[in-house]
Amino acid sequence: MGNKLLRLFLVAISSFAASVGLAACSVMNDGNTNTTSDSTSIHNPTTDITSDSSTVPHSDNYNQHNLSFAVISEEEKTCKVIGYKKYYNDERDNNIYIPKMWNDYKVTSIGISVFYDCTSLNSIVIPNSVTSIGSYAFCNCTSLSSIVIPDSVISIGDSAFYNCTSLRSVTIENSVTSIGNGVFSGCTSLSSIIVKEGNTVYDSREDCNAIIETSTNTLITGCATTIIPNSVISIGNSAFYNCTLLRSIEIPDSVTSIGNEVFYCCTSLGSVTIGNGVTSIGDLVFHGCTSLRSIVISDSVTSISSEAFSFCTSLRSIEIPDSVTSIGNSAFHGCSSLNSIEIPNSVTSIGKDAFTGCSSLKSIEIPDSVISIGKCAFYECTSLNSVTIGKGVTSISDLAFLGCTSLSTIEIPDSVTSIGKSAFYNC
Repeated sequence: MGNKLLRLFLVAISSFAASVGLAACSVMNDGNTNTTSDSTSIHNPTTDITSDSSTVPHSDNYNQHNLSFAVISEEEKTCKVIGYKKYYNDERDNNIYIPKMWNDYKVTSIGISVFYDCTSLNSIVIPNSVTSIGSYAFCNCTSLSSIVIPDSVISIGDSAFYNCTSLRSVTIENSVTSIGNGVFSGCTSLSSIIVKEGNTVYDSREDCNAIIETSTNTLITGCATTIIPNSVISIGNSAFYNCTLLRSIEIPDSVTSIGNEVFYCCTSLGSVTIGNGVTSIGDLVFHGCTSLRSIVISDSVTSISSEAFSFCTSLRSIEIPDSVTSIGNSAFHGCSSLNSIEIPNSVTSIGKDAFTGCSSLKSIEIPDSVISIGKCAFYECTSLNSVTIGKGVTSISDLAFLGCTSLSTIEIPDSVTSIGKSAFYNC
């Protein structure tokens, strides 16, 4: 009797506010748009780049190499490069020479975004007077195939070489003690990374083709040929960001945490093995890995984070271990080939948009351990024809099964005390 009353109640509320439901979920049709409102990325140069004009006095005139400078210290007679006037597709943009001196000042720094979007640049000479390379300094220099970082350089800023898609090899001198976030992210051709012996902060142990922060054993930058050593404990944010040539990766048992966006848009990545030591997987970690067909998650992992596998469009099946207690927001959003998934009895919550757009998913069994089903959790799972809701579920949120057009019947247990607006609209 209780089930019958609930079904009658369901029909009434599904009709009510249907148009509101459709509007609320319309964002899901916008393609690969992140659905987690608090997700942030360090790779947005169009909004992150700031003017590097804080130092005065500076020159508004460009030297013979089309560079402009600003004084850092009158006392020490030092200056930085703050601007470059492009010739726009002229061959003079191909090779740039940075002088060691400007007037009577030593050039010690390359400022923020100085060579940003110099797409014709393929060669640059940096003098051994330079100690710092600013954030986004060479961002989007898509023709830059190699660069020699002199042994005078101490620090390299965030995303300094971001999206240098022709860059094939990088050597970090032993003088470098500070490397920012995502310095080589988006360098899709990068296949060789070497840290010189004697560097006290970073290393590339065991010829691993990666940059590892020595004191924390954190891998901060990898490439298509990286082999993660057994001594690595964590993989830093965006370490393999947009590494489109990476085809497979084995994460050893020594690794306990994988940061945010680590394998973001690694579109050729087809095979991943996660070691038994991993307990946490960051947000967006495999977002947009469109070739990923299968993945083995170790039973040490306790949660599937927000958008962890979003838009892995080739992912067909995944086994979630019984150590996992929660499935985060948009965890499998847009996994259009996912046709089967088993949710273990350890999971207590399914986040909003968790399986949105999983259009090949045919059946789902929600175990008794689950208490709540999030908003739009199964939105537009158009092949879903069988759903079993566990006896522990107390709430089904707004739009939870909206647009599940193949779903004809569903049994709602007596434990359910609230059903959100348009939860089963257009089923």
